[in-house]
Parts: sequence; structure tokens; C-alpha cells
Amino acid sequence: MTSARPKEARICDFLNKELVEHKRVAKGPMIVGLQGPQGSARLTLAHTDLYLPHEAMTALGRAHPTYSLLQGRGQPGTHDVQVGERILRAFRTDANDTVSLPVYDKSAHGGAGDRRAVWKCVNRPVDVVLFEGWCLGFRSLSETELAQMYEEGKSRFSEMREEDAKDRAEFTACGLDELRFVNEQLQGWEQIWYPLLDVFVQFVPVAQDGASPWSLIYPWRLEAEHKMKRTNGGRGMTDEQVYAFVKRYLPSYQLFSRDMRERNRWTGHCLVLEIHADRSMGLCSRA
Repeated sequence: MTSARPKEARICDFLNKELVEHKRVAKGPMIVGLQGPQGSARLTLAHTDLYLPHEAMTALGRAHPTYSLLQGRGQPGTHDVQVGERILRAFRTDANDTVSLPVYDKSAHGGAGDRRAVWKCVNRPVDVVLFEGWCLGFRSLSETELAQMYEEGKSRFSEMREEDAKDRAEFTACGLDELRFVNEQLQGWEQIWYPLLDVFVQFVPVAQDGASPWSLIYPWRLEAEHKMKRTNGGRGMTDEQVYAFVKRYLPSYQLFSRDMRERNRWTGHCLVLEIHADRSMGLCSRA
């Protein structure tokens, strides 16, 4: 791994050290999980490429018409977990063939997205596999924890002044049953995907003036959409659709992003990087 800009250089240095240790105690490639909010510039094998095809995604939404979180891609439950497991396990084997990876076209169907018919191939063997996603590493809650956080959020919102309502916990706009559904999907990730990860890198957004860190997601994701549309003839979501799209993600950020660096296979092998609004790096620490 060669020298790079500061953020990438920190990550490369961390991964180089972890790779030396991994090769000492294990066979096959080191699988690295990366998590950062939409628009934080993660360029790797993404769990976004594991989204369900458009037809299956639409059917999922129709099967749960009252679940706002499932009316489009994004939340746990909208990914093909089995395909992801098969890919990660294929990389685990020390073979000299190819692994096929799905490719997701976010601009298809007016920005709703769809899996492309042609997959890409990666030649093996490889030393490092980078697997990233906006909610990779998120942890499920117990039924008691989820219900308690939901009721507390509802109570706080009912006591807010109208001008402060924008700061409410977004998950309180959802039904508890749909939050339980997403929570159950995360439990599946914890059993199927997470045991296959050796190392973890987390990008933590840091906003100014006491603003929510999640407030950075809107401009970042909008910038990413504009960039995509400039290169594909304008296909994708409108600005209003991007706003609604990001809003659907916020409940999981608020509920499930806690406790990511504990109780995992990668505990003690985690790098945490703070990123600011301009994507410059702040504090860097190991966990």
C-alpha cells in the first residue's frame, strides 16, 4: 500500500499493521468492514450492491405498506444477505479463480435503483477485502431497549415546542412494529455477516455548533447525487427525493449506531476516524 492523502494514509497504515498480524495467525484474505454515512466517500465493495433487485424491492414494500422504512432501498431488510454471505465466504477460500460481484445502478427507475444484469469479476487470490456500508456494524437492540428508547423519544417530542420539533428523534415518526422488523434484520447480520469481518474502520461525522452529526448527510448525499447525474445524462433523484431518501435512513442512525465497536469479532481491531463537513479528517483513534 503506497502513500496517499492524510485520511487514506492513516487507514493504509492501520490496515498494513493489521494485515501483518492477520497473516501470522490466519489463512486467506483479511476482510475489513467499513462504515460511514452516505456521501462520506467510501469507495469499495459496498453492501449497496447487495440491495434487492427492483422487482423484489417493490414487492417488499407492497408486503409492508405501512412500513415507511421499507418503501425503497436502504434499511436492513432491503439487502440480499445470502448473496453477501456467499461472496464473503468465497473470498475466505484461498483459490485462484474469480468471484462475481453484483453491481447496483442507483439511477435506474428514476433513482429507485436496480441490480444490473451483468456482474463484475474479481480475480483471486487477494490479500484484503473491503466491505462497506452506511449501516454496516450497526447493532440490534433488545426488545426492552427498543421499546424504552421509542417511548422516551415519543415523550420528548410531545413536550417540544413547535420550533424545536425539527430536532426530534426521527424514529418516533415510525411505528414500533417496523422498527422491530429492522431490528430483526440486524440480528441476522450479526449472525451471518459480522463473524466474517476481521477488522473494522468507522467514519464518524462531526458537525459544528452543536448540530447533529447526521445533519451532514443531507448535503453529502445531495452532492453525490448531483455528481452521478452529471455523468449519466441526468438520471437519478430530484433534490426533494434525495431529502426524503435520507430522511428514511435517520431512524437507524439514531437507534442502532451505538455500541458498534463492542461485542464484535473486530473489537481491538477497529480504527475510528472523525470527518468534518468538508470531509477533512479530525481525530483518529483505535478501539
